[in-house]
Amino acid sequence: MFDARMVFPYPRPGAYREDPDGLFWGGAVSCKRSLFRYGLFDPVCGMVEDAELGLRLSHSIDFAAVYDGRQDAIPTRNPGSRDLIRRRFRLGCFHLMWQRNYPTQVSIGQRTVYKDAERFAGATENMNDDVLALEELSRQLADSVGDRPDPRSVGLLESYFAAMNAAAALGWLAARGDEPVDVATTRVVPDG
Repeated sequence: MFDARMVFPYPRPGAYREDPDGLFWGGAVSCKRSLFRYGLFDPVCGMVEDAELGLRLSHSIDFAAVYDGRQDAIPTRNPGSRDLIRRRFRLGCFHLMWQRNYPTQVSIGQRTVYKDAERFAGATENMNDDVLALEELSRQLADSVGDRPDPRSVGLLESYFAAMNAAAALGWLAARGDEPVDVATTRVVPDG
């Protein structure tokens, strides 16, 4: 059996430590690309292409796709506010496409952020003002770093969480309207 840890130092998913045969877990682009270089990713699924490929392979060969939400990816760069929100928007788009392709197996649409997408998206059509406000508050907090935490940092984290959910909901709604992902991303979170 090929053990991905020989190449990539990722821990085994917790519940499957005893019987690892046939299991694959992903966590980083390098891991996905190296293991499935010729796996024919579905470009429609974009950011969830590894999960989609795992489901597809499980239908044709003796392959089990395992998703462990506790596994974390290690970021290779420090994205800014705009990048984080754009990424979350695109993820919302690709989640809907994945759900459409596998309606009986993927229940990601049951997540609150997608079930109530209209409520989460609210009146936000363009997140540029929100992103600018988050960037400004981040700068202010960085300038005021001292011995004691600034109480505004809690508000900043809550604002990021709300913005990320709104971005995912807007992405879901854009994909539901069959708007191309790149066009929708630029419309909702324009370049800075």
